[in-house]
Amino acid sequence: MVTECGVKPFCIGIGIDGVSVTVKCKTGGAVFVATPSNADGYIFGLEECEEAIVVIEINLGINVFGFSVDGNKNITPAKNYSQIGRVYRKKVPIHIPIHKDKEPFTQYNENHIKLLEIGTGGYFAVWEVAIVFQNGLGFLTTQRVYEDFLYKKGIELFCPRFDGKWNQLVRFIKTLCGYRSELFRTLPDADEIGKDEYRGIDEDEYRKNVYKYIIDGVGVVDWFNVAQGFGSILTNKGIAGDALVYYKDICSDERLVFLNSRQEVLYDKLIPNTSGKGFPYKAIGVVAG
Repeated sequence: MVTECGVKPFCIGIGIDGVSVTVKCKTGGAVFVATPSNADGYIFGLEECEEAIVVIEINLGINVFGFSVDGNKNITPAKNYSQIGRVYRKKVPIHIPIHKDKEPFTQYNENHIKLLEIGTGGYFAVWEVAIVFQNGLGFLTTQRVYEDFLYKKGIELFCPRFDGKWNQLVRFIKTLCGYRSELFRTLPDADEIGKDEYRGIDEDEYRKNVYKYIIDGVGVVDWFNVAQGFGSILTNKGIAGDALVYYKDICSDERLVFLNSRQEVLYDKLIPNTSGKGFPYKAIGVVAG
């Protein structure tokens, strides 16, 4: 299983056929459609907006469903604004600081909408479509943050890597893949698959291997969430040395700054993390290797 997958900058359909995204901006009572750059998702004029509305249109027959998550990981299906197919809308407030030396920003708890993609053979993925600001510039981004496989056993469904960790997600998928549905019939049967054959890579084993070979000053990206603007890297200090990394601490010539999962990076130094985000260290001067 790959968790916190690589960022996927803006693209029509977010990489899923039958899904399109547009952004409507509001300023001074006027509404206009922003045109993202196909290169990195930069939205012209967004830095002057009061509010952005992300509109996601999903064609009939496409198994993609919008939802939101609260602080306890509970899931609420997104409101569907269409009677034909699915249309989701998300208002994203643009916070403009009073002080001129501060940059506009969006907050993670209100800057994105999550999408659940259900594929064939038990595959599923969770995406985030977000409006983010970096260095005063606004971007529309899409990121596949989780992916895994679902299995059936009799009339029950389960996901070995999410059961017990995010039961609410598994239950949400179950409501969409009831045993009478066509989706249910496409799922792999758990009784026909040996325990060691469940798809994906054991994350604990992967981490152990990473800790063995990396050296001081070198890290491997564990995950990076573009909507939040930070992620973490694995270092040679082992689990006690996992380091937080903010986009502002990444040296990059790109307008939209991010790191991809399992990407090798270099860093100048690690300092104690005082942000309260649960990591022992913070990485400074990070450069993609």
